Amino acid sequence: MAISDIAYYPGCTLKSTGRPLETGFLLMLDALGISIPELQRWNCCGTVFSLAEDSIIHHIAAIRNLIRAKQMNRSAIVAPCSICSNTTKQVIAFLTQHPDLRERVDNFLDDEDIRFDFDVRALDLIEFLRDEVGYDAITAKVRPLSDLRVGVYYGCLHSRPRLVATVPTECPNDIEDLLRKIGVEVVDFALKTDCCGSYLRVKDQSVPKERVERIVRSATANNAQIILTLCPLCHHNLDTLQNTLPVLYLPQLLAIALGVEPQKLLLERHTVDPRPVLSALV
Repeated sequence: MAISDIAYYPGCTLKSTGRPLETGFLLMLDALGISIPELQRWNCCGTVFSLAEDSIIHHIAAIRNLIRAKQMNRSAIVAPCSICSNTTKQVIAFLTQHPDLRERVDNFLDDEDIRFDFDVRALDLIEFLRDEVGYDAITAKVRPLSDLRVGVYYGCLHSRPRLVATVPTECPNDIEDLLRKIGVEVVDFALKTDCCGSYLRVKDQSVPKERVERIVRSATANNAQIILTLCPLCHHNLDTLQNTLPVLYLPQLLAIALGVEPQKLLLERHTVDPRPVLSALV
């Protein structure tokens, strides 16, 4: 697939509390010399994939975004938000497996001028960097980041469910492979695919707090200086429910390696300030 076949889907969070992720992503693209248009007239992805098989209306939001991509003559969208990419992937997989629901889907979309034929893909950030941009294209433009020990936290949504997983459920190393190529010392830790507590924070903050503390202890015990993540919700929980270890988005670190000035990356919005650790790199 050519990069020109892809549209950028930000989703709601990247335009609000997840602005550091969007800023890092766009500045990273610019440093790589890549231009991707933002999806026109995008809407919320639906946030959570509905497990009720007869609740078609909950899948319509994601399908409308894919129709917007078709209207732009794009064959894929890249969603840096892990929740958006996972939800959209699951909608595509579910409706592909249930062609008998096609007529009901079309009835909900009778105001659209084209039909959706499941010919638009949804890419998460790992797929986009690994399979479309290519690690070699990235490493050719970076300056090595030495003397930095990073623990990669994948969370749940890139390895689960297996039907739409981008990385192995156990011991993924896809991001680590890229980081090693740019000189980063990768710190492996046991809880890198454990759930951060997710939306349970809304009901009972003690649950995600306990999980975050365990994740941070695991990374710290292995001498990580920074936790690197991709998901805005994971970042929010990890960054605000502990006060010892900085948490960065992957595109922010890649942007720095590509020569972007750290002050452009909204680092001041992080609860645990990453700038003291990063100051040695620039």
